[in-house]
Amino acid sequence: MRFPAKTSTRSRVVVLAAAVALVLVALSLLRFLFRPPPAHPEAMQPTAPATKAGEALSGDQLPVGAATTRAAPDKEAQDVAVNRAIAFLCTNQLPSGEFRTWVSRDKEMKADALYYASPFISAFVLYSTSFVEDSRIAPMTRKTLPFFLQEKEGPGIWKIWTSKNNLERLVRPVPPDLDTTSVVSYALRKNGIPIESNKKYFLANTNNQGVFYTFVAPGGPRGRDICGVVNANVLFYLGENEQTRAACRFLNGIIADKAESRCSVWYNNDPFPFYYALSRAYFNGASSLGLSKEPVIKRIISMQKADGSFGDELSTAFAACTLLNLAYRGASLDKAIQRIRDTQAGDGSWPRCPFFGGRGFYFGSEEFTTAICVEALARYGLPKESSPSPSESSGPAPERKYADESASHKSWLKKVLAGTTVGRWTAKQSAAS
Repeated sequence: MRFPAKTSTRSRVVVLAAAVALVLVALSLLRFLFRPPPAHPEAMQPTAPATKAGEALSGDQLPVGAATTRAAPDKEAQDVAVNRAIAFLCTNQLPSGEFRTWVSRDKEMKADALYYASPFISAFVLYSTSFVEDSRIAPMTRKTLPFFLQEKEGPGIWKIWTSKNNLERLVRPVPPDLDTTSVVSYALRKNGIPIESNKKYFLANTNNQGVFYTFVAPGGPRGRDICGVVNANVLFYLGENEQTRAACRFLNGIIADKAESRCSVWYNNDPFPFYYALSRAYFNGASSLGLSKEPVIKRIISMQKADGSFGDELSTAFAACTLLNLAYRGASLDKAIQRIRDTQAGDGSWPRCPFFGGRGFYFGSEEFTTAICVEALARYGLPKESSPSPSESSGPAPERKYADESASHKSWLKKVLAGTTVGRWTAKQSAAS
């Protein structure tokens, strides 16, 4: 039986079309299976300049687009971490407005800790959180200010513990000190709370060279104690002027003498609180401390561990804040910030670490460590050129030099320290180093 010619022609066309379609599909499949592999993204990155073993690159040394060992934390993650930390601080602020301080004989502060009422740490919390734009900061600050005023001693000075502290019956009474007075006075002044001028008590509490003593106590061993961190905090409050010039030289001398691990007995001779205090005074206008800027940056970078930390969580936060105060931006700061984020607890806090102390006692709190971590995270998210100072100025003033700046800091320090106690750093030890 034969099909009509018309039907036969139509069938041949359909078969031919199907065959062409199959050929096209086969070609596409072969093209997909045997296509060349794409270039790896890292292969297209510029090569970073070679460095010596153990030498870190600063942000300025890295070529544009170069990959670092760890990507910089993203802004959204930064904001989430800061938000959780502020929630922790608000939740744990005491009804009095205070933020807790703990004291322990355990250097890790994990055993036998006692609550220690003090205005000192609360003043740091207010400073560190002032970099955060958050509606919760203002009421938190307003709650703390009356607590400061309540603990004022007579003529506008403060001591490390409060009137409600019961530890004074266990140990020798402690006189008021310039350290606590400096940071609390700054917090009150910054927030528009007028207090009587206490500058005269600072100026009356110096040695013959104009360097500030720690305690407001005439005579005796306490009255002759000198501390690097205390002088930096005094400079932070009083600012740089002719009356604080000796303190500036003293602090620069400590760096020149590489004595930052021996200059602050009340801070366990830990260099990181000293670096933070010195750089904070510089950031707030003590421009002559710029002499120490480069040495401090180099020493901090050299102490960073492979995981981005500088020891415990507080030391890492201090290091990051110091680098920010000194306008450093680079891989070391990026890694430190990432480490801070990685170690945040589920409740938004960071762990209790020793901040200050002496004679076998260690003081610190979760609230304090958290505040310093907040400062680092919040400021890291700001443009380098516009990081605002919480003080009246917008940042460090132009560096100025004194006529006798080229004189040996070491010989001047020997003269300053004659007859004084500076932790384990005596004039004799300094001369031998």
